[in-house]
Amino acid sequence: MTESTLYTLARIPPTFYRSADILTEEQSRIFERNWQFVGFTDELENPNDFVTATIGRQNIVIQNFDGRLRGFHNVCSHRHARLRAAACGNGLLRCSYHGWTYNEAGVPVGIPANAEAFQIDRNAREALALKPIAVERCGRFVFARIAADGESLNAALGAYADAVAELSETFTDSIADCSIVWTANWKLAVESAIEVYHAGLVHPTTFAKVTPNAPVFQGECLGEHSYGRLAMSGDNIAWWERVVRRLKLQRLERYRAYDHYQLFPNLLIALSYGSLMCLQTYQPIDAGRCLLRYRLRFARSTGEQNPAVRKAVVDALTEFNSAVVAEDIAVTTRVQEGVADAAGPALLGANERRLAHFQDRYMARMI
Repeated sequence: MTESTLYTLARIPPTFYRSADILTEEQSRIFERNWQFVGFTDELENPNDFVTATIGRQNIVIQNFDGRLRGFHNVCSHRHARLRAAACGNGLLRCSYHGWTYNEAGVPVGIPANAEAFQIDRNAREALALKPIAVERCGRFVFARIAADGESLNAALGAYADAVAELSETFTDSIADCSIVWTANWKLAVESAIEVYHAGLVHPTTFAKVTPNAPVFQGECLGEHSYGRLAMSGDNIAWWERVVRRLKLQRLERYRAYDHYQLFPNLLIALSYGSLMCLQTYQPIDAGRCLLRYRLRFARSTGEQNPAVRKAVVDALTEFNSAVVAEDIAVTTRVQEGVADAAGPALLGANERRLAHFQDRYMARMI
């Protein structure tokens, strides 16, 4: 085997991990033009339920209007107050500053009676409508897109659309929802999740024990997305078998290892023995930081669970996940410091093909 088959040059130059100008371009070319995961339908199942999110440079609100989900820029058309400050909740889509209330078309329909200067006609009200955004569902997952034009969510998910829908319908039991600032460019954070070469050194007592052969994996790259599978240790499989039996989990039988989807650009879904889903999003804060939000969900249960057993398992899993995240943050912080001094592109090994694919798809969007 020649040296050229062992590695290739990285597609993303070091400057792209530290440039504020590049981040501005990413917000426009990638985040605001792509479907972004914003929540679950169970957070939006009742009339007037809402969630908020940030996509690119825009803060948005998704609201349930009698069973219909609608999305808008989270800015009142009157004096530009933020309509929703909370991450989620329930209530009319009403501005807390002057009481303007909006319908599902984003048109102000409730203006306080004492505000005589705003007793405006229908045409004027429609001109003051909130700026809409696209909202679509894949099973129980809710996505939004800032750009007015673009392909459907189903088309964007491509070959993985059915799998994503199945995961959304299976993993409905929430056990953790955490956010943490990651001191690295969002791309470095994503790359750490789809590259397993580092596991033995960075995670020797955590992830490496679960997947002892981490550098050896099966995987594929389809469209802009990718999928990987890592064999689990016999001890970990036996542990999950006990968990499945005692918590009566309706696991997905076809996932019998550590299975991992990367959905471009910043959504990652990790499955542990078809029983636990860890859904992760990476939202840029600035060129050197991102916000990781990860949600842990069990597969639905087929019967009553013992509270003490459940608590013990949940505590173990949340502690494990927190430890792995902390280890990844520590090492990618050093990478972020290093790219400031890097003179040329990095090297990608033959076992980093998912990372190379992500970088290829990223550069195609940025050129």
